[in-house]
Amino acid sequence: MLNVTFGQVVKNKGNKRSPGVKLAYFLNKDSASYLDSAKIRELDVPPLDPGQSSPDLVYTHTLLSSAPAGQYYFSYKI
Repeated sequence: MLNVTFGQVVKNKGNKRSPGVKLAYFLNKDSASYLDSAKIRELDVPPLDPGQSSPDLVYTHTLLSSAPAGQYYFSYKI
């Protein structure tokens, strides 16, 4: 078993309040993918005022030891 922890802080670098959005995490074997079928988790990013940063957004994923051998790609996007 392997635990992988992601931690992000989102900052509004614009000059207007940003709406709340989703931060999506993806896992795919052998290549990077942003397809819905590769999505493993979503976290809420709250609305942010200009210059404001989100609280720490942390997600831990457990990759089981029974997973097939190979390269695994973890990625995320807003």
